[in-house]
Amino acid sequence: MVGVAGGGVAGLATALALAARGGEAMVLDAAPHSSYGSEYAGVGTVLSHGAVAQLEALGVPDVDKQGVALDRMVVYRKGSVLAELDYHAAAVRLGLPAGAPVLGVSSRVLHEVMWNAAVARKIPIVHEATFGAIDPISESEALLARIDRGKGAAAQTSQAILQAVVGADGVGSKTRELAFADKEASGEKILYGGWGYWHTIVDVPEAAGIDMSALSHVIDNGRAVRIVPVSPTKAYVMFTFAAKSPKPPPLSHEVRRKQLLAAYEDFEAPQVRAVLDELDASKSEFIQMRYPPHVALETYTSPTRAPVALVGSAAHAMLPVFGLGTSLAIDDGVSIGAALCDSDSATAALRTWSQQRHDYIRELQALALNVSSQIHSTADKGWLQTKMMSFVLQRSLSGSVLTDAYDRFHRFGAAVVGER
Repeated sequence: MVGVAGGGVAGLATALALAARGGEAMVLDAAPHSSYGSEYAGVGTVLSHGAVAQLEALGVPDVDKQGVALDRMVVYRKGSVLAELDYHAAAVRLGLPAGAPVLGVSSRVLHEVMWNAAVARKIPIVHEATFGAIDPISESEALLARIDRGKGAAAQTSQAILQAVVGADGVGSKTRELAFADKEASGEKILYGGWGYWHTIVDVPEAAGIDMSALSHVIDNGRAVRIVPVSPTKAYVMFTFAAKSPKPPPLSHEVRRKQLLAAYEDFEAPQVRAVLDELDASKSEFIQMRYPPHVALETYTSPTRAPVALVGSAAHAMLPVFGLGTSLAIDDGVSIGAALCDSDSATAALRTWSQQRHDYIRELQALALNVSSQIHSTADKGWLQTKMMSFVLQRSLSGSVLTDAYDRFHRFGAAVVGER
C-alpha cells in the first residue's frame, strides 16, 4: 500500500497509475468531503498532448470532451504577434496522430472526472486526513505512518504500515516538513516568482474577437492577460502583474473585482477590453487573487525518510506561463506510480525516478522564469527591445526544452497505452 497525501491532480494521477498496474494506494485528502473532492487552487488549465494520452491510458473517460481543443499558443503585444507555438506542428514533430489534442479545461471539471475515475476504481480516499508522522521501520524499507483525521472533539488518530509515501499536498507541503531535511522544510527552497495575478472564468460574447482555439497571452508594460478557452462559450482568464513582494489579497470579491478593473482600465487590446466589460457587467463573484511561488528542491526524494517522494506543486510548483504545471503534475503521478509498481525496492525506484526527472524539470522551471521575466518586464520597449523580446519568446516557445517536455509527456503516455 502506498500512502498519497493530497487529493488534487497529482495525487489522483499517482493513485490511478498505481491502480492501473495492480498496485494499491490510499489517498488522504485534507479537505472535507464534497461531491467530488476538495476545492483546489486552479480555475482553468491546459493539458498537453501527452497529459491527455496519459489520462486516457489511466481510464479517465472522455478526456477529449472535457474542454476545448487548442491549435496554438500566441503572445501578442499592441496588436502584433510576438511569438507563437503551433500545437499541431509540435504533434507532427512528435509523431502523434493527426489532430492529437491540446486541451483548455476548467480545473473543476478536470478534478471531477479524475475524482470520479478514482472512486470507480474503488481507491480509498480518506477525507479531512493528513499524515501526522512518517517514520522508517528499522531493518525494513517500510514506513510507519500516523494518520490524523478530523479536528477538535472529532479528531481521530490511526497508524498504517506503508510501502512508500507520496506527497502531493501542494507548495506548503506537510509531507515535505515531515520527511525532508530541515533546510528544505524551513521553506528556504520556496521562491517567489515576482508577480501576482487575478483569475476567473468569464462568459465570452460572440463579438468579443477572442480566438477560441488558442491559448493567448496579451502583454503590456509589466502586465499580461492569459486567455484559455475552456468551453465553446467560456474562457479562463488570468490577469498578471509585476510585484516586488506578495501582499495579502482583499477578502471581498467585490473589492477584488474593482481593483482588477481599475488596474487594467487602460489596457487597449480588444480581447482584453471584451473580457473586462463582461466582468464589469456580470459583477462576477468568483475572482481569486494569488502570488505564485515556485519550489526549487534539490531532490524529490527524502534523504532522511526513504521511501518518501514529492510530486506536483509540492516538488516543483511551476510559474503558470506555458500551461505545463498541470501536465507535469499528471506526468509526475503516472511516472511515479509506474516506477513503484515496476520495482521490488521502493527506495531504489524513487531514487531512480527522481534522478531521471531532476534536470529536465529544472530546465523547464528556468525557462518559465525567463519567459515570465520577459512578459512582465516594465521597461519601456522601443523597436529594438520589442524585436529582442519577440526573439527570446519565440525561441523559448519553439526551443528544444519545451518540445522535449511535450515529447516526454507523449512517450510515457504512449508507453502506458501500449502496456494496457
